[in-house]
Amino acid sequence: MYNITEEQIKDIALGGGKTKIKEMFPGVFEQKIEVGKWYKSENGHLYFIESIHPERYINPYQGYGFSASGLYQDSRSLAMKQNYRPATSDEVKTALITHAVMTGFDRPGIHFLTPLEKYKGITKETFHLTQGSLFSGSMAVFNKGKWAQIYTPISVEDAETKLNANGGNFKIE
Repeated sequence: MYNITEEQIKDIALGGGKTKIKEMFPGVFEQKIEVGKWYKSENGHLYFIESIHPERYINPYQGYGFSASGLYQDSRSLAMKQNYRPATSDEVKTALITHAVMTGFDRPGIHFLTPLEKYKGITKETFHLTQGSLFSGSMAVFNKGKWAQIYTPISVEDAETKLNANGGNFKIE
């Protein structure tokens, strides 16, 4: 509970309003960043906070996410100096799916994170977000800051050629 005087109320009403309130009660407006949550900045950055290190004055947050232009950024130290707010699940889902499709996760040749198997029937419509991870069916495309791997399938003939490039005598049956 906060105490406010009549004089302060008049001061706020006559000029300054929101700015004056923030000056008088800064603790109310402090952003509380929590581990394990996604945040979005007013400039469009979207980050997941993995850990907080108060001893690091300049960049106390460790996390991963997306720049304002949508570029994925691996785990790094973050300053979080801009105005951040908790991101909505739709914002997180949209960013993850956009990156997944742009990177090629909607095409055949994916080596998923869990379970470790290859699946060829993925489309943009099969993606869904569960607890901050992106899945296609039961297979993780993005989980805890890691993306599944995309591989390029090759023919048996091409594999034999590559295996025998240095004088080997391999035959795939």
